[in-house]
Amino acid sequence: MEQRKFLSGRSLKWIAVVTMFIDHLGIVLSAGVSTEIWRTMRIVGRLAFPIFCFLLAEGFYHTRDVKKYLARLGVFALLSEIPFDLVVFRRLWHPDYQNVFFTLFLGLLLLYLYNRFLANRQPVYAVMTVVSMLCLAYLIHCDYGAEGVLIIYLFYYFRFRPAAMYISTALVMVFMGG
Repeated sequence: MEQRKFLSGRSLKWIAVVTMFIDHLGIVLSAGVSTEIWRTMRIVGRLAFPIFCFLLAEGFYHTRDVKKYLARLGVFALLSEIPFDLVVFRRLWHPDYQNVFFTLFLGLLLLYLYNRFLANRQPVYAVMTVVSMLCLAYLIHCDYGAEGVLIIYLFYYFRFRPAAMYISTALVMVFMGG
């Protein structure tokens, strides 16, 4: 029996983009709207990140060229840092906090290296890669931090075990405070 998809990848992408837009609009309008409206916009916006993490983990399976995918994410992380810092910190550059594309880049890099080490039968290096990427995310203060990179890894690792995927990512998100 063929299993039908509830939502396509494209639909999920649009949901993530719209919720992210609402979140960012809340940041930009923070001084001009009530606390309740601002908080609602931010809560709605929090839906975007786990959706993007899921899509990234799925995209890792389906991309033909992970290196190009990594390059695009890395370039976009660098290019979007100045606008991000201007909007969020009202400064041209704020070295103490990096935008979400750094988190996504580190998550994809983790999946790529993890798989390379497992393919070469080097499980110790694969585990070291997980720990290293989590530490790096923490050290560079990327958006969602090490927990964000961990969510990407959990979506990947438990891809064929949906219950474990939902429970583990939910636990990390609760730990993160949302």
